Amino acid sequence: MVNAMNNINEIKKQIISMCDMALKGELSIGDFYEKWPKEANSYPLFKQIYDDVEDAVEHLPSSIITNKKLLSKWMNSKTYLTVFLDFIVLSCDISYEMAYQYRKYILTLDKLTKDSIINEVEELRVNGSL
Repeated sequence: MVNAMNNINEIKKQIISMCDMALKGELSIGDFYEKWPKEANSYPLFKQIYDDVEDAVEHLPSSIITNKKLLSKWMNSKTYLTVFLDFIVLSCDISYEMAYQYRKYILTLDKLTKDSIINEVEELRVNGSL
């Protein structure tokens, strides 16, 4: 059991790093495919995040990072906010199961923003339940 938990934590660390890189436009699609931890695909949450990060990396032209108007549009897109949610939820000191449930719940909310995601995750984390 401890070994499985350590494995999940190692996978989480790798995925958090990839989410961060994707949000900053620093992850190429080739690097994504090469570096994604294959063992993560056996976990439903991580498989969903794989799809999110892949979508973000595939649809983020590098010109966006240097164009402030496009960058602002990118940072308010559903794709960006979903990867941001993935990053925040995985970065919390909560169980895999809680991370899965928090993500699922928050994605049902209307008008997500970076601030609303942070506030929702913090409220859920403090209260310990949905």
